[in-house]
Amino acid sequence: MASSTSPVKRSKSKMNNGKKEGLHAGKGVKGDFAVKKVVVAEISPKMSEEPRACSELFLRYWSGFDPSLEMNALSWNCQGIGNPWTVNGLKGLLTLIHPDIVFLCETRCLKNEMESIRRQTGFKIVFAVDCVIRRNDEGRVCRAGGLCVLWQEGVKLSLISYSLNHIDMVIEGVGPCSWRFIGVYRFSKVEERYRTWELIRSLAQGGSGPWLLGGDLDEILRSSEKEGGPPRDFEQMEAFRKCLEDCGLIDLNFSGLVFTWKGKRARELVKTTLDCFVANKEWKEVFSASRVTHMKPSKSDHVPLGIEISATRIIRRVKRK
Repeated sequence: MASSTSPVKRSKSKMNNGKKEGLHAGKGVKGDFAVKKVVVAEISPKMSEEPRACSELFLRYWSGFDPSLEMNALSWNCQGIGNPWTVNGLKGLLTLIHPDIVFLCETRCLKNEMESIRRQTGFKIVFAVDCVIRRNDEGRVCRAGGLCVLWQEGVKLSLISYSLNHIDMVIEGVGPCSWRFIGVYRFSKVEERYRTWELIRSLAQGGSGPWLLGGDLDEILRSSEKEGGPPRDFEQMEAFRKCLEDCGLIDLNFSGLVFTWKGKRARELVKTTLDCFVANKEWKEVFSASRVTHMKPSKSDHVPLGIEISATRIIRRVKRK
């Protein structure tokens, strides 16, 4: 089941080890979120280069200049990457689509542990947001959340801001102008679902131009995206649709499995489409040949999502004199 291109169709402070971390305002991000603005120079000295003007690249594009217009990306709720089985599952995915960028959510890992994962998977650079470590009601130490982005050295990626629930990036050199890629991981509690939509709305105000958003949003747009269990609450779905409308986001068509998550609820098997890629109109126009694939499950209840980011190459022919 592939979705249409309608804008409404699918396509707290931080606690760690019992310590409270202060809030830092991210660029263009407003609201009650633990958001930090990234100092680009701390990630890579190459990221301090000034981006080329979009208009200049469009002129070169139409005059026959063919820059690098393609890349692959992967988004996956891995539900814990700190064990060898899940790492092997990730390695298998990498051999299938050879992604240039990987966004992982629910890693349940700390930054130093993600550095080890980077070495094992062969990526050159990693940026990680620590998971939350706390004790449950039984006194056991538990881990929750955790985000990371892995990318290759040749990728021109600049980090803008991050929180426990998102990583906001700018990509250059792929397509006729720079564009944003935002990885999002939903707020875990149902009663806090609205905070996910508030976060996306705030990120949408962070700049203009093309942008792509992907991750685990933990919500569906219509009842057909759920199989088994009780019917989804209409107001929850409507809140998700309204968020996409407000931000001008359109779901990207996909191939592969319809449902991206499955599990048992009250001894009944439930399947839903909780993970997705969405983009604004500008991004879809630039990268009109892009394709999203719902891949086979690998060591997680969530299906990995691969995206081939590709612009339609229009190279004007010049007649010989």
